[in-house]
Parts: sequence; C-alpha cells; structure tokens
Amino acid sequence: MKKLILVIMLVVMMTLGLTGMALAATSDTITVTATPAFVGISNSPATWLVNGINGAPAPKVGDGRIRRNIVYYANPLGDVTAPAGDNVTDAECQFSITNISTVHTDISVNFPDFVGGDAMTNINQDSGDVNVVNGVNAFVAWSWYSGMPYANKILAKATESDILLSDLGETTNKKWGLEIKTQTGAWTVPDSMISSVVVSAEEH
Repeated sequence: MKKLILVIMLVVMMTLGLTGMALAATSDTITVTATPAFVGISNSPATWLVNGINGAPAPKVGDGRIRRNIVYYANPLGDVTAPAGDNVTDAECQFSITNISTVHTDISVNFPDFVGGDAMTNINQDSGDVNVVNGVNAFVAWSWYSGMPYANKILAKATESDILLSDLGETTNKKWGLEIKTQTGAWTVPDSMISSVVVSAEEH
C-alpha cells in the first residue's frame, strides 16, 4: 500500500512539473521603430520682378522692364548692383531659404526657359564657368548665397545645375540671390515673360 501511494505521488509530481514547463514562454517580441529622414525646404519671397527691386534714375533702372545684354541682380541694394565685397552679405540677398528637414541638405537652383511673350531661353551650357556668355535669344543666370565668395557663384542652368549650397543644417536658413544676364538680341513683343525657378533640396 505504501508503495502504491509513493507511485501515485511521483506521478502527480511529474505531471505538475510538466504542466509548469508548458506554461513557460517559448517566444518573445522586439518592437522595431524606424523614423524616416524628412527632406523639405521653404523659400521667400516667391517672386522676383527683374529690374523691379530698386534703383534710379528711371526708366532704365527699377522700372520693371528689362533691357538687352544687361545683368540684373536679385539684390535689395539695387537691380544692377553686384555683390560688392569678396564674400556676399545678407543685405545683398533677396531670398531666404529655410531647411525644414530633419537632416542636412544640399540645395540647387535651376532656372528654366521663360514662357510667354518674346521668351528668352537659358543658354544652358554644360559648364559652371562664370564666363559662360548669353546669346541672341538666350540668357545666362547664376546663383549665390550669403557668406560665399561671389567669384564662386554657381551657374543656374535650366536643369541639373551644380549644388549651390552644401550641407545646410536642419531648421536653419540662409540668404541667397540670383542674377540674370539678358539676351543680346532685341525683343519684338512687349508682353511679360515668366520662368518658374526651381529651388530643390536633397539629403546631404
């Protein structure tokens, strides 16, 4: 009888032990979080009336009408006033770009052909050389930013321009400007022309 009781107790103990092992965790989970890098910019102002910023005497300077074979600057100090020192200053820049990204970005500026009226086209030479020249029906343009040597300005092609500003930090802004040298030939239509300059950012 004692032997039978001992066997029953052992069976019960073994069963309880096995049940306890079955309740133990055989798997676990890991929570994986992935946050994408957000790339975005804002720029102001959103318009530039060439030869409409500042200047005197009229009608040639500051009257909002362009002449052939003249360089105009997006410079608050004057439409025909180039950045004066070795390095461009904030006061010489019409635009302000803000990196609203969560990462550093590289900024480029493309200046497509004008449309409407007697439209000029971008000379669009495959070169960043500041000595690129305009043509009979073609303009040439450059961009620059505050703090850079003006001599290092970047050719603003219709597409695929070189990077203007490299490694702009997140949530920071930078002043910048444009210039355009108009075509050498005369216009035959007095209507306004429009170009939508594209300022773009990519992750540095």
